[in-house]
Amino acid sequence: MAGQSKLEKDAKDKAETEEYIMVCAASFFMLAFNMGALMNVRSLVLDEALKLAGSSTNTASLLGLTGTLGSLAEFVVCPAMGRLSDSYGRKNFIVGNLTVTMLMELVIYFMGGNKNVLIGAGVVSTASMTGFLTILRAGLSDKLTGTDLGVAHARTGIAAGLSVILGPLAASFIASRYNNRAVYLLAAAVTAVNIATLSLKMDETLAEDKRKPMKWEEANPMSFVRLLSNGARLRLCSFALAMQCIAEPRFVFPYATLIWRDRFNYDAATLGKLSSIFGLVYMIGAIVAKKRMTQVGARRHVTESNVANMLAWLAWSKYNGFNGTVASYCLFIPGIRKRDGLEVMITDTCSSQGWGKGEISAMMNNFKSMSAVLAPSLFSTSFTTATSNDNDFPGAPMFTAAATTLLSQVLYFAMLGLPEEVSTKSE
Repeated sequence: MAGQSKLEKDAKDKAETEEYIMVCAASFFMLAFNMGALMNVRSLVLDEALKLAGSSTNTASLLGLTGTLGSLAEFVVCPAMGRLSDSYGRKNFIVGNLTVTMLMELVIYFMGGNKNVLIGAGVVSTASMTGFLTILRAGLSDKLTGTDLGVAHARTGIAAGLSVILGPLAASFIASRYNNRAVYLLAAAVTAVNIATLSLKMDETLAEDKRKPMKWEEANPMSFVRLLSNGARLRLCSFALAMQCIAEPRFVFPYATLIWRDRFNYDAATLGKLSSIFGLVYMIGAIVAKKRMTQVGARRHVTESNVANMLAWLAWSKYNGFNGTVASYCLFIPGIRKRDGLEVMITDTCSSQGWGKGEISAMMNNFKSMSAVLAPSLFSTSFTTATSNDNDFPGAPMFTAAATTLLSQVLYFAMLGLPEEVSTKSE
């Protein structure tokens, strides 16, 4: 009887986990739809606001500033979000952060002709979006660990990839019939549906007996330093993740948009096609990652991803017209979910030491935020320097991404060369 009871409990837990993954996948679908829709629009709306104000400020420079300020905001906010969710549960903070994101999308739609409003709303929405992702991922890690967690991330990535195909197509349709800012109204409507879905369908994942007392000192933005002070392997693994996070397509796409518009004179429909093709590639890559993570595990997946991404970035730096871009996208396929392997390894190591899942997720995000603070300025500087005066290398941001990916792999190889460390649980 006891055996039957355990079987029933295991079946119930499995069904609840599957339901949570499906809710997360639906949420990621809507989130990624908006990311795809706004992928090219952000730089165009900012460019329009600068022209309206008669400003001589370089759009690329202001994109870099906005990205850096947004990363600083998420650096401050995320540790508190993660620690609060460890103490009071995940759901309310997931819905709350998404609500802030929706409000900022509405602000940009109604007031986005002002560049200062654009910058401010962009900074706030960056922090709220990262807070949302931090806690949603913590909820997944409440349910799963190890390779199962990596596979779950890949499954949600498949849903995200499908919507990134649709988002740019919808954006080009709206922008061509109305204006670029109208895409933000579409995004706000999709976010409202996301909020309703999570409010009605998502269950709390953190049981009362698993919650930790709130300690504000552990919500310190510098708490990620713990990742660097718990052994050389964890430290190198964290630095490898940070280098991967600099080479994010979201940091490079604004400059790709400027290249396509200014050098190739592509219209909104063509920009939408290029973004949609990337969404298709992302979906295929997530399917490949799910299979490879199961076949070879997290460790080998890291190297496979880094190699594929280095080749893709190098190709894109040289060939950034329509055909060259699409060919480069295809090279990304084996490595599109590059962070999953390292994040699984870091989560398992820290969890074995007794750290809260929300705390771990927040610390990782804050460490990645340091990359996000650096990346916009790095790519902005590389782009403006490589396209000014007599220089003519618009693919400099892509080349920079290839270099940081190579550095990530070097750090990862160094970590693998170290002996395993014995974990000690912290109270």
